[in-house]
Parts: sequence; structure tokens; C-alpha cells
Amino acid sequence: GALKRLRSAFGAAVQIDNDVNLAAVGEARNDELLVFLWIGSGMGVGIAQGKQVFAGHKGRAGEIGYLPTTAGGGPTLERLLSADGLAGLLALTTEQLKVALHGHDPAILRSVHTAPFFDSLAFALQVLSLTLDPARIVLGGQIGIKLGSHLGALRSSLLAQLPFAPDLDVAARPQHAVTAGALKVAAATAFQDVLHELDGKRARAAPAPLNEYAANGD
Repeated sequence: GALKRLRSAFGAAVQIDNDVNLAAVGEARNDELLVFLWIGSGMGVGIAQGKQVFAGHKGRAGEIGYLPTTAGGGPTLERLLSADGLAGLLALTTEQLKVALHGHDPAILRSVHTAPFFDSLAFALQVLSLTLDPARIVLGGQIGIKLGSHLGALRSSLLAQLPFAPDLDVAARPQHAVTAGALKVAAATAFQDVLHELDGKRARAAPAPLNEYAANGD
């Protein structure tokens, strides 16, 4: 496949990951356990422990988008926590929504029609908090980065339902988190390779192939 050809062309280990996982690494501080919740054209979750991506047994960790938003079924989290989902609630096209989201604190997000979106977001945060116990959950993506003024209310809703809640943030460097994460992963991998060579051990095993289920966001 493409990964094999890349490794052959560069004559070195090549690792491929999705943008949300790398954004999680880019936003993580030191060795904290961080969850990156990307809300844009779609929804994605990345999990990082410092410079390491946590992908799960087959790369599916954090795939909560498949969960229904209500006990009786209803739309999935991925359907509501997306540009299409939010635009539908507001009776806008996605292009109109993009314009309406301009600015640091878009007034459109205070519309009463966004209630199902925020209810779904609160549920997603509950699931991530209970299953992963992260130090922080960071929101990113076209919509996620616009939710800074809503973080206090979201955390209060978490504490109303749970005995604990992680810190909530929006992405500190939304335009560069993916690149920063890729550099951190590459640096950590190179450092481990050097240690293995110095210790006279066998070179690190080649990275696993790209997960076909990896979520992509924008």
C-alpha cells in the first residue's frame, strides 16, 4: 500500500495518523491525559497522553460519534455535532452557518434553536469524562473553537451530573495544533530510536498501518 511505498522511498520509519489525534498531541501539556473533541464538518475525538496517541486496540478509541443522542435512538452524536447538524437546527445552509460563525463569540450560538446541539455536546463530554477521566477536554474545529464563552456553562452541566469534571478549553493554537502534534510525535519517535541504538537493542518495530476507521475532521 501507500504506507509501504513511503517507507521504501524514505528508507526510514514512516508513521501516518489522522489530524484529530495529532491535534490532541499538539495541545497536550507535558504528560497530561488530554481529549481533543473536534467539531467541524464532522466530529472526531483524539486522545493523547503527553506525546503519545492513545488509539485503542484497533485504532477506534474515542469513536463516540456512533452513540445515539437519546435512549430511544434518535440522531447520532456525529450527526448533531457537525456543521450539517447545527446548520439544520438553525435552518441555514452550511455556507450561511460559516458566515454566521464569524467572530470570537458568534451570537448565532446563543439562539434557542441550538439547544439540541448543546445537549448533545454535554452528553458527549459526560461520556468522555466517565470513560477516560482526562485532565482536560479541548474543543477544536470550525465550530469547537467558537465555544469559548460556553465553557463555564458546559462544565457546570458536567458537575450537575457527575461527581467530577475535567477542565474544558478551546484549542490554544487551532491553526497549528496538528502540525505541532506531528512534530512532537516525530521527535518522541526519533528520541526512542536513538535510545534503542545506544542500548544496542533491536530497532523499534514499524508502526501499525493507518487505521481505516480513523475519523477525519476539519
